[in-house]
Amino acid sequence: MGHSVAAALPWSEIQKYKPVAQGYVVKQVLYMWKRGLKVKSHVVLWGDEVEHSLGSLDHQSARVTALLDQAGVLSRWVDLTPLDSAREFSSPVLQPEYAAYMVESIPQKPYGEDIESLLKVESDLKRRKSMVQGLFSFPNQHVVDISVFPNLEIDGQFTSPYHVPTPTDTLSCMLPQEICAPLTRHRIAERNILTSRGRPIEVNVPIFRDNHTPWPFQDRPPSAANSRTNKPEVEAGCIYLDGFAYGPGSCCIQETFQVADEPTARWLHDQFIPLGPIMLALTAATPIYKAFLADSDVRWNWIPASPHKLQVDLEVRQKLIDGGMDKRLATHFACILSWSPWFISDQDLTSFCAERDNIFDHFQSYVYQHVRLKYPPPGDNEIGWRVEFRPMEVQPREFDNAAFLLFTFLLSRVVVTYELNLYIPIEKVLESMDTAHKRDSVLYDRLWFRRTGCLPGGITKAPETEAEPSYVLMTAAEIINGEDTNAVDGAAIPGLISIIWVYLGLLELSEQQKSRLSAYLDLVNRRASGQLPTPARWMRSFVMKHPDYHADSIVHQQICYDLMQAIVNGSND
Repeated sequence: MGHSVAAALPWSEIQKYKPVAQGYVVKQVLYMWKRGLKVKSHVVLWGDEVEHSLGSLDHQSARVTALLDQAGVLSRWVDLTPLDSAREFSSPVLQPEYAAYMVESIPQKPYGEDIESLLKVESDLKRRKSMVQGLFSFPNQHVVDISVFPNLEIDGQFTSPYHVPTPTDTLSCMLPQEICAPLTRHRIAERNILTSRGRPIEVNVPIFRDNHTPWPFQDRPPSAANSRTNKPEVEAGCIYLDGFAYGPGSCCIQETFQVADEPTARWLHDQFIPLGPIMLALTAATPIYKAFLADSDVRWNWIPASPHKLQVDLEVRQKLIDGGMDKRLATHFACILSWSPWFISDQDLTSFCAERDNIFDHFQSYVYQHVRLKYPPPGDNEIGWRVEFRPMEVQPREFDNAAFLLFTFLLSRVVVTYELNLYIPIEKVLESMDTAHKRDSVLYDRLWFRRTGCLPGGITKAPETEAEPSYVLMTAAEIINGEDTNAVDGAAIPGLISIIWVYLGLLELSEQQKSRLSAYLDLVNRRASGQLPTPARWMRSFVMKHPDYHADSIVHQQICYDLMQAIVNGSND
């Protein structure tokens, strides 16, 4: 993040030096991997990252705006942090994010695997959110845990302070440049992405068709877009977005697990890939774009400029294999390194060091995988192999966020302890990721899941090879809570929560601990069964029941304000 603007290469230079950068990054990856093979971690640690939106609610005008005050919040946090050193608890860490209306909070120290540590997660989340709330300058400014601001790109004011977009042939006609936080890396990366495309980032999200939605629906970009050489590509029946912010500017919760060694990390990484669509559907929280109801519930496929196609640089792959890496891992890294880095500096190339990972970080930063394999960082002997899980959407309530964080952590321990095999073909994972975007997917759709590997009479490791791998389409309720034995031919899987309870049975839990953990797992159970709505379902229902809604898919200003007020007040039950 600390590279200067002067040192950052323009897109034409990045393209010119990409082969050099690839040669260097192969050396870095091989060094980090070989170094990591020697690293063994005897302590199970994990942590989370929560991305918060900053909002301003004007009570007189009933207007909600994205508060572009990241720099101010972080500055005030730095000023206050020394005061926390004298307190009994450790101070959380705040970090900048892409958008000027975002900050990210993480615990200062990672959590452990002991039950008491797990049961402190919710209180830690509340304390972090409260701390950010205390850094605002005015009482109408709030932390709003929402995936995407529902009124970005509307006609009129949607940011505070108010900035008017200054469009060019490549920049957004609807988002001001000030949306991007004043960080060199983010702004340079955005500029290079747009330069490489030669036109703005354009996303077309299907609109929800209600009783009075004009049909055929045709969204209209601002008149300024018509003056561009590159005319807008607006699809019928879709909400038109033309901003880079809909990727790194959307908020999620991410979770990182430290494991014992490289083989364990690779196993956990691979088993968590099929879980991505399931957790995406369970945490769905993005039903509104540009003050329109969308016909989708999650953000992932609308992340612009992020590569979703699987491609492998065969030359890079062979260099990694020649360096001693096995074919499967070499293919993994060759997929990441097949893309161009959106940011790289002259210093990265002129002061190359194989014992760093700066160039690899530039390649990986803007490749949006929903699971990341992370080797031990250079120069740090305390941190081991880790797996980062990235698909879950941020929830408006800390209890919900804590529930999904605990569920996925406990699931990671189940996968490692029982060597649970959840492999399915990657094509099925991608198909399920698309399915998870559908409106109320958690209720009405089925996702691919492996049925071999967990049986009613116990938990068994699936064989390394199978003549006919067993994966089928299942509902979220069947995956999380178990199949109905009367409705399934042969053995039915008990459900992931049941397997977690088998694991917890190995631990010495008090009745109070069981009760508290049960409350979190019960939320996941009820979300999967449909007894508890997803945030997307709750928000959609809130809009459709509002007296100012006219069944036309439009989320008017008063509705948007009241919705955000309900989230701020915690009345989204």
